[in-house]
Amino acid sequence: MQHASYHSIAVGDEVDVVVMSVSEDEQMIVLGLGEHQSHAWHKVARHRRTGEPIKGIVRQITNFGAFVKLECGLTGLLHISEIAEDFAENVGDVLRIGEEVDVRVIKLDRRSKRIHLSTRAAW
Repeated sequence: MQHASYHSIAVGDEVDVVVMSVSEDEQMIVLGLGEHQSHAWHKVARHRRTGEPIKGIVRQITNFGAFVKLECGLTGLLHISEIAEDFAENVGDVLRIGEEVDVRVIKLDRRSKRIHLSTRAAW
């Protein structure tokens, strides 16, 4: 069996996957990481529209914004310009990793599978 190499995950990480197959005889479960993301994108494309409010958890903070894991399992970018009503110079002054945030989807780029978020639009 070949194993895919995912540099962004490590042993012990919690990840969302799709069960691809179950073999009771071999006591084996085959999981698919990419398949979950693809399934989640189809769900988002069908059920979410630009401007809709959604809850998420801040997973990573960068100098240009924060990555927020959404209820649907996908991650969106909350750009620094969309974090506060007034410009925030440092994302870490406004958000904390693990914090639940109310955001709005301001752009769904289905082609490149990117979600752009705003807390400013949530007010």
